[in-house]
Amino acid sequence: MDRLGGDMLRYVVAEDGQTINSIDDGTGAVGDPHRKQLSKTELIHLRSTVGTLSRTNQYPWLYSLVIVSHRDGTNWVTHSYARHRAVDDPPEEPQLRELLAILGERREAQEVYPF
Repeated sequence: MDRLGGDMLRYVVAEDGQTINSIDDGTGAVGDPHRKQLSKTELIHLRSTVGTLSRTNQYPWLYSLVIVSHRDGTNWVTHSYARHRAVDDPPEEPQLRELLAILGERREAQEVYPF
């Protein structure tokens, strides 16, 4: 998820590689959904990249917070990371950038703020 004004951008990947990213305004409604089917190669790459993300949580400002949840066997694992969107944000993990590239990061999420 990525903060966009008062809304969140949500990226979801199903087991079969079907993705949907949308705007979540907090009401449960899905706005402006974009769908994409990952190839088998992209899905393998995505899974291996998730496995290399840091296990240490970052706690940035909400506008740069990214939460990654994934299944590891029968357990769900959730960690928080920072997107580098402002000069005072912590550096972004290269693996996070790689995940967003595989998923097809939304244009709105690529805005960087000078404050």
